[in-house]
Amino acid sequence: MKILLVRTKFNHLQVPPPYMPIGILYLASYLEQNGFQISVIDLNRQSEFMLWDEVETSEIIGISMLSYARSQAFQIIRNIKSTYGDRKKIVLGGMFSSSMPKKLLDNFPIDAVVVGEGERAFLELCLEYQMTGQLSKQIYKAELMNLDNIPFPAWRYSDFDCWKMQITQSRPDLEINGLRIGNLRWSPIIASRGCFGRCIFCNTFKHWDYKMRFRSAKNIVDEIETLINQHNVRLFSFYDDAFPVS
Repeated sequence: MKILLVRTKFNHLQVPPPYMPIGILYLASYLEQNGFQISVIDLNRQSEFMLWDEVETSEIIGISMLSYARSQAFQIIRNIKSTYGDRKKIVLGGMFSSSMPKKLLDNFPIDAVVVGEGERAFLELCLEYQMTGQLSKQIYKAELMNLDNIPFPAWRYSDFDCWKMQITQSRPDLEINGLRIGNLRWSPIIASRGCFGRCIFCNTFKHWDYKMRFRSAKNIVDEIETLINQHNVRLFSFYDDAFPVS
C-alpha cells in the first residue's frame, strides 16, 4: 500500500519557507519503518504535475496543513475527490487540522483527521485501512511516544541544497570557525516537542497534549553525526518551541 504525504505551498511568501518539511519527513520514516511504501511531495519545490502523478498511484493521501497555507489544501481535496471519489482516502494533519478537526470533517470531503503527534496515530489509521479496506470518518489521536524511539527524518525525500538558514541568506560571507556559512549545508533539528507556555495566540501546547518531552543527548548527537557523515551538513539550528527550557 502506497501513502502520499503532501505539504502545501506557502503562497503568501515571496520565497519558499526556509526549512525542510521536517514533520512530514519524521512521519515518512516512521511509516517506512513499519512496512509502508511512502512518497513525499512538497509543493514549495515540486510542481502540481508531480503531485497528480503520485496521487494516481497512492491509496492514502496525507496533507499537512497550516492555517495560512490552507487554501491550496482545500482545492487539492476537492480536485482529488471529484476525480477519484472514494477510491482515494484523504487524511489531514498538522497544527491547523488539530485545532478544528470536527469542523473539517463536517465541511470537507475528507476521510480522517490526525490530531496532535502524528506518527503513531497515522500508523494506526493505515493499519486499519490495510486490514479492512475501509477508513473511518473520524478523528485519530494516539498516546505520545518516547522521542528516542522515533527514527530520524527521511531526509532523502527532501533536498538540503533547496533550503537555506535565514542568516546564510542575509550574511552569506560571515565566517564561523573559519567556515563561510553561505557555502554550508544546513539542517534543522528538533530536540524536544511541546511547550511550557500557555500563550493565547498559539496552540502549540495543545497540539502536544500540554506536555513537554525531550530526546536524550545521545540521540541528538547521533542525528548530528549522521547528518555530518552521510549528508555533509555543517550548519544546524534547533527548531524546538522552547529549546532553552532544559
